[in-house]
Amino acid sequence: MKFLSREILFTVAFSSCSVQYCNNTTGRFRQFTSLAYKKAQEKGTYTTYNYLTVGQQLCHTHYMSIVESDRNRKSETPASMEINEVNREIGKYIK
Repeated sequence: MKFLSREILFTVAFSSCSVQYCNNTTGRFRQFTSLAYKKAQEKGTYTTYNYLTVGQQLCHTHYMSIVESDRNRKSETPASMEINEVNREIGKYIK
C-alpha cells in the first residue's frame, strides 16, 4: 500500500476539472479524496457538487471553494476576546 504526500496530490495534470462546466485553464489540480469529501460534507458545500466522487480531479480554484471554503475567514470570536477569557480563568487561581 502506497501513501501519497500532500505535495504529490498537488501536481500538474494534463486533464480537466471534474466540476461540470469548469473552464479554468490552470495547471494546478487536486484529487478529491475521502478527507476532502468529509470536509465538503461538514461545510455544506458538497450539496452543490453532489455528483463528485472520491478519486476525481478538481482544479485548484474549485478544490479551495468546495473543500477549504472557510480557509481565509476570520474566527467568530476575535483572538483578543479569547485571550481575555483565558486570562480571567488563570486569574482565579493566582489570587
